[in-house]
Amino acid sequence: MVFVDLEKAYDTVPRDLIWYCLRKRGVPEVYVELIRDMYRDCTTSVNTSAGTTEAVRIEVGLHQGSALSPFLFIVIMDTITEEIEEAPPWAMLFADDLVLCDKQSQGVEERLEKWRDHLEGAGLKLSRTKTEYLPPAGDQRKIKLKSHSHENLCELPETTTFKYLGTTIDQEGGCAAEVKRRIGVAWDRWRDLSGVMCDKKVPTKLKVLLYKTSIKPTLTYGSETWPVTQRMEEKLNATEMRMLRHIHGVTFEDHITNEEIRSQASVRELSIQMRVKRLRWYGHVCRRDEDEDIRRVMEMKVTGRRKRGRPKQRWTDTIRTDMRCWDLEKADTQDRERWYSMIQLGACRTATRTGLQPAR
Repeated sequence: MVFVDLEKAYDTVPRDLIWYCLRKRGVPEVYVELIRDMYRDCTTSVNTSAGTTEAVRIEVGLHQGSALSPFLFIVIMDTITEEIEEAPPWAMLFADDLVLCDKQSQGVEERLEKWRDHLEGAGLKLSRTKTEYLPPAGDQRKIKLKSHSHENLCELPETTTFKYLGTTIDQEGGCAAEVKRRIGVAWDRWRDLSGVMCDKKVPTKLKVLLYKTSIKPTLTYGSETWPVTQRMEEKLNATEMRMLRHIHGVTFEDHITNEEIRSQASVRELSIQMRVKRLRWYGHVCRRDEDEDIRRVMEMKVTGRRKRGRPKQRWTDTIRTDMRCWDLEKADTQDRERWYSMIQLGACRTATRTGLQPAR
């Protein structure tokens, strides 16, 4: 996998490219001229402690802070890449975040060179220092890219983990690194709210509400796609219980069980809520058309000889375990309302067995 970074994407877009892409997309000329008027005779200045500098003309790039700029940039990227775009997961483009994948190092290097030639031919530049590649474990081959002068090749930095669209992608293919990062981010959010969470004058009910709306979503962000193991679930549950005990002002010396604290806060066990999110997401994917990208990726088969030892847990393995625990069948996913009600029924039964009250 190669994660492509564009150098100063907003600031280096040629103005002529903007008008060309808008017209190619069929935007009425009256709107094109209105946008050109917004970019005509643009100047900027810098406020310093010694005063304001003289105005400088800006003749390239999109306006920073403009609500129209993200739309213009997406139109530009869609237009200049429509000739070389590929189906996911071999090429995934979100705004200026581009990921290229291939089964072989040579293939991804050839694909990267094709995208570089196309993007730089349109006036954009690829960063040779921030563009990184994530090889499979044990692969020693280096990925190279032509330099700006095209006179020689430069090696791209290698990484074992990469954060893409808020989610950590690990070289080993698991979610251990992402779970660890999520726990750290949740504690950062807790520290940001410590003025409220540690204030004894604030009602416990308000603290629990703040936890549910601000901290818990941070902790479980992206958990729909995690192939979590039992050990990972225990770490997440332990993190949540530390927070809930602190909210209620309870320590282990008080000999109050986790179930009692969860019942007072009306909070389900985190592993149950993650299972609900996984199954809802699984049903959403199964209801998509067979030619949809997300459906194709879910049903892709990995071929080849695996390493010795116990096979790693896959997301589909986790889903099968979830469905077996709650007596669900794949055919049930086609009826959305029935699928959701069956998931909630399974969650309520599990919570009842553990002595918890149904959470709101």
